[in-house]
Amino acid sequence: MKRLLFIDFETQSEIDIKAGSYRYVQGLYFKPVCMAYSFLDELDVHTWTPDMPFPLEIATGSTLVAFNMEFEYNVLHSKWFEYNGYDTSGIKVSDFVDVQALGLTFGFPASLDKLAKALQVHHQKDAKGTRLINKLCVIKKGKVPTLESHTKDFEELYDYCRKDVLATKACYDMMVKKTLSPIEQQVFEHTLLQNQRGLPIDIDAVRTIYRKVEAYKDVCNKELAKVTNGVVTKGTQVKRITDYLKSIHPFITSLGKDKIEEYLKHPSLKSHAKEILELRQATSHSSTAKYKRIMQMIEDDNRVRGNLGYHVGHTGRFAGRGFQAHNLPRAKFDDPEKVIQQFMEWPLHGLMEEYGNVGAAASKLIRPMIKAPPGKMLMVADYKSVENVALHWIANDQQTMQDFRDDLDQYKTYAARRFNVHYDDVTDKMRTYAKPCVLGLGFGGGEFALMRVADGYGIKLSEQAAINDKQFYRRTFPMIPTLWYSVNDAVIKAVQDETITEVKTGTVTLRFIKRGTYLFTILPSGRFISYPAPTIQLDSKYGNPCMTYMGLETNQWRRLGDQHRVVNGIPTPDMPIHGGRLVENIVQATARDWLVFGLLEAERRGFKVLLSVHDEGMAEVEETATGSNLDYFIDALCTVPDWAPDVPLKAEGYIAKRYKKD
Repeated sequence: MKRLLFIDFETQSEIDIKAGSYRYVQGLYFKPVCMAYSFLDELDVHTWTPDMPFPLEIATGSTLVAFNMEFEYNVLHSKWFEYNGYDTSGIKVSDFVDVQALGLTFGFPASLDKLAKALQVHHQKDAKGTRLINKLCVIKKGKVPTLESHTKDFEELYDYCRKDVLATKACYDMMVKKTLSPIEQQVFEHTLLQNQRGLPIDIDAVRTIYRKVEAYKDVCNKELAKVTNGVVTKGTQVKRITDYLKSIHPFITSLGKDKIEEYLKHPSLKSHAKEILELRQATSHSSTAKYKRIMQMIEDDNRVRGNLGYHVGHTGRFAGRGFQAHNLPRAKFDDPEKVIQQFMEWPLHGLMEEYGNVGAAASKLIRPMIKAPPGKMLMVADYKSVENVALHWIANDQQTMQDFRDDLDQYKTYAARRFNVHYDDVTDKMRTYAKPCVLGLGFGGGEFALMRVADGYGIKLSEQAAINDKQFYRRTFPMIPTLWYSVNDAVIKAVQDETITEVKTGTVTLRFIKRGTYLFTILPSGRFISYPAPTIQLDSKYGNPCMTYMGLETNQWRRLGDQHRVVNGIPTPDMPIHGGRLVENIVQATARDWLVFGLLEAERRGFKVLLSVHDEGMAEVEETATGSNLDYFIDALCTVPDWAPDVPLKAEGYIAKRYKKD
């Protein structure tokens, strides 16, 4: 059995690390500054620097352990090692243990400093590292700090690197499980494989659209300065704009996206204020930032890599990295190819005449910037109502499951019941009304939650109407509230009695295990959701027992669901973590497990998977691919594991040159 070797690199590059480690290690000035390393069973931490022979035999003969191993892997496979005569090609992803990935599966933060603090380990990450890295590792204007010119600083950097290894070892030692399960190891390696393949980009269009949007912002900023008599010179000067508008309309207090939309509809809004608000809108689109990030990340083969983060969501879901492919605008053009061509060929004034807000138009084109290279196409498939399928499957709602098997529209079936009409007689208006009920009431949401969801669909519900809908939903699907209450009771008992409890629905058995400082929810797949440091408190509103646990929220590690929370000296209890929220986690995690199983099946069938976004998978295929190839891909995604043999997963997809919201 190989020994565990903990490693950490510090490096130099002129490329911003925000461009991702794949692009970072390709910098002209990239080089490793040092590597700290230590075996698990030794106290000493060794330091390698480039003036020494690299300990390749030790590295290749060990299981390497790192925090965010993707960075260390990319460093080891950089051109620097090849140019200096070291063959690192034999080091595989499977040769690593990633402490970051282990921590994420237990519900911990994704950064080493926050993980070390959360675990309260003896060795903490050194806070002075940021200063040293900015001083020694970020190369600006070709000026490379050297050991000769910064001897003391480099010695501190080596020490910082050694401390990172100690912190990683300490965190690893605290992990209840030291490796991922076999299936999760496959998922982890497949995530990195997608990152290594990268997304193909229409880089010429990206650069042109970015220039046009920047030019449009300049026009808007000049107009903003003109209409405010120089008080405001840029659309990014939020406080100046707010203060200026407040002097016209005291009700204008913030410039959030939703607030601006609200102000623009205000009946007493003056034309002068309207113009300023519209100019603020025009300059505040995040589209420019995404185009800029793509340009930072782009490699010589016109791909961006490192787009996925493994298990970043508490339930195991992936998260976007880099230019955030998981957070692309939903708005779209019916014919994006035509609009892209206009951006490529038309002058700015022509685009302004055609589209008005050029930034808003550009934001609709971010998704189709992902474009298959010559000879290839993108194949994309998206599950249909997968979380609703998971909810009703877990709750053992056989009637709804049959509806899914019969490929009936979930919103129409609900509307037919709600309005007491035949399925075929459901109108578009009835279907639209049913949508927020189906989406907003499955996880314990009450009337106010339903009113918020409905508002997003342009439906204004009175409180009484929302109460009526809530009650109808719960009468229609009684097994779902039963599931909430059963899960809540099982969790409370498991935490209070430090024991194992079960919820048997007839379809699945959910298990809840309190072990040490964790509560584990064992999913139908056998995977677990971890809740660190669980406790039971009484709901501040109704006095019912509910669970709290430690987790990350708004980048802060704190107790979630805390009914005793105090903010700025004011009692501010959290939203209770009730059975509905716990069921939501189980449902989301189960849908995720179906997705990764389907993606791995697609890979086994020969598809080159590039990305998964929410409930969607994307592969790169030959230009000759046909509808039968798409059917085969969809069939792979909808292949269910042995633990869910009767689940009627369905998906829809397309083959196209550009990525789109279908």
